Amino acid sequence: NEYKSYLRSWTNGCHSMSSLTPLAALTGFAGTGVGFIFGYDIGVMSGALVKLANDTKHSKPQDWGLDEHEIRKEIIVTMALATAALGSIVSTKANNTFGRRLVIIIGGLIFALGSVIMAFAFNWVFLTFGRGVAGFGFGLQMTTIPQFIAEQMPIPWRGPFNVMNQLMITLGIEISAITDGLLATTPSGWRYMLGLGSVPGILMVCLMLKVPESCRWLAHNGKPDQGRAVLERLRGTTDVEEEWEYIQEETLEREQGKLGEEGTLDHLLAILRDVGVRRALLVGVLLQFFQQFSGVNSIIYYSSTIVLEAGIASKEKAIWMSAVVGAINFLFTLVGVIGVERVGRKVLLLGSLTVMLLALLLLTITFSQIGTNLEQEQSLSWVIVVGLCLFCAGFAPGMGPLPWTLCGEIFPMWCRDTAVSITSLANWASNSVVTLTFLSLTSAIGSSHTFLLFAGVTALAILYFSLFLPETKGLPLEKINSLFERQLLFPPCSPMPNENEFTPLTTKEH
Repeated sequence: NEYKSYLRSWTNGCHSMSSLTPLAALTGFAGTGVGFIFGYDIGVMSGALVKLANDTKHSKPQDWGLDEHEIRKEIIVTMALATAALGSIVSTKANNTFGRRLVIIIGGLIFALGSVIMAFAFNWVFLTFGRGVAGFGFGLQMTTIPQFIAEQMPIPWRGPFNVMNQLMITLGIEISAITDGLLATTPSGWRYMLGLGSVPGILMVCLMLKVPESCRWLAHNGKPDQGRAVLERLRGTTDVEEEWEYIQEETLEREQGKLGEEGTLDHLLAILRDVGVRRALLVGVLLQFFQQFSGVNSIIYYSSTIVLEAGIASKEKAIWMSAVVGAINFLFTLVGVIGVERVGRKVLLLGSLTVMLLALLLLTITFSQIGTNLEQEQSLSWVIVVGLCLFCAGFAPGMGPLPWTLCGEIFPMWCRDTAVSITSLANWASNSVVTLTFLSLTSAIGSSHTFLLFAGVTALAILYFSLFLPETKGLPLEKINSLFERQLLFPPCSPMPNENEFTPLTTKEH
C-alpha cells in the first residue's frame, strides 16, 4: 500500500508522464525498429543455412563445403555475434560522444550494408565477412536502444516499450521464417533471404531521423536547455519540474567528479568501487549470461536443423516448422508487453524461467528416446516441436526482453553507457560461445545431454534472481540504483519500496 501511495503521488505530481504523446510514441516505435532488424538477422539464418547447404552442395569444397564442414556453419552464424560484441565495446565511447540517436542511425546503415554484402557472397569467407559487418551494426544498436527508450519514455511506458523491442525481435524472427519458407524452392533463394535484411535497416534509419536525441543525454552533455525542450515535447507539457529535478540532480552528481571520463580505467575503477553499481553490474552481466546459456539463440538459429534431426524428413517442411516456433515466440511476447507493468519485472522473469526449465526437461527426455523406439519415432518428433514451442512461450514474455529492459534501468546516468556496454558484451560473448559450440556439442554428447546442460543453467538462474534481483516497476529511473546501495538480497517475499527510500543521496554519502 505504501508503494502504491508513492506511485500514485508521483504520477499525480507530473500527470503528463502517465500519458503517451505522439512524439513519445513515434520515438518508442522508431527505437523498437532496432529489435526487428536484430530479429530478422537471427531468424533468417535458420532457413538460409539449410537452403545454402543444398544450393552449394555441388560447388567446390574450398568455396562452400557446408555439409562437409559443420564448423563453417558455426563460424558464419557466430561471426555476427563476435562483431556485435565489438560493436558493444565501441558504443560506449560513441554514445558518450555522438549521442544515442546518431549511433542508432549509423548502426542501421552498417547493418544494411552487411545484408547487401551477404546477398552477393561468392564463397563462405565472403559471406562470413558480410555477417561480421551486419553484426557490428546491430551490436552498436542493441547496446544503445535500452538506454534510449528508458531515457525518453514516461515511467508507465518505459517497461512496455523496452519489452516491445523484444516483440519486434520476435516479429523479425517470424517474418524472416516466413520469408525463408516462401523462398525455400527459389534458386539461390538464400541470397534474397539475406539481402532483404537491408530493407528494415533503411526504414528504421528513416524513422530515427524524425525523432529527437535523448533528453537525458543532452542534459548530461552540456545542453540543458535543449534537453528540457525535448523533455517538454515528449511529455506534451511544460510542467515537467519533478522529472527535470531528478535529471538535474544526477547531472550535478556527475559534474562533481565522482567518475572520470567514460571508457577510462579510472572510470571503470569508480564503477567497481561503488557498491550499488557493482551489485547492479553483476546482476546485469548474469541476466545476459543466463539468457544466452539457456540455449535460446541456438534453438532459434538451428530450429530447422533440430526439427530435421527430430525426424521430419522434408527440408522445406522443416523451414516452415521454424516459422511456427517463431509465431509462438511473437504471440507470447505480447504477454510480456501487457504484464511487465502489471505483475512486475521480477515475477515475470521467474515465471518465464520456470516454463523454460520445464520445456528443456521435456526436450531432454524426448531426445533421449529417439532411436530407441522406432514405432513412436514420428510421435516423438512432434513432441520435440511442442517442446520448442513451449520453450519459446516461456522465453518470450520474460527472459527475452527483461535482461535488456533491466540493464537500461538499473545503472545511474554517470556510468550507464559503460555499464550497459559491459552487460551487452557479456550477452554477445555468451551468445557466441553457445552458438559456435551448439552443433559440435550435440554431435559430441547428443541433443539430450545438451538440453539437460541448458536446463541446469536455467535452474541456477531461477535461484540467483529469486534472491538478488529487486523489483524496478514504476520507480523513477534516477533512483533505481539506490535499491542496490541499500541491500544485497531481495527475496520474493521482500516488501516493495516506499517513498522514504527515495530520499536523494548526496555525493558524499556515495
